[in-house]
Amino acid sequence: MKAGRFNLPIIWRGSTYPTITFTWLDVNGVPLDLRGWQPVAKSENLDFKLGKEAWDWIWLKDNTPLVNTVTTPYLSGHVEIKEPVSKITPFSN
Repeated sequence: MKAGRFNLPIIWRGSTYPTITFTWLDVNGVPLDLRGWQPVAKSENLDFKLGKEAWDWIWLKDNTPLVNTVTTPYLSGHVEIKEPVSKITPFSN
C-alpha cells in the first residue's frame, strides 16, 4: 500500500494549535473502526528539531501477550518547525 501524502503546516515552537481531525475510510467510503489502534507519528528526528523533515503516520495495536501489530505508513510528508521571531512589540503604541 502506498502512503497518502500530507504535508503538515509550519509548527511554530511554543504555539497552541486546534485539533486536526482525520477520517479514515475503507475502499467503499465507510469509516473504519479504529478502536484498539493508536496513531503514531514518527519523524527522522524524534525531538522535532528546528528545520524541515520527513514524517510518517502509522497505526499501532497492542496485542499483548502477542507481539504488537504495526502498520505500514498510512500518511507521509514533510513538517517544518520554526522558532517565532518578531520585530513587533506586542501592545505597543
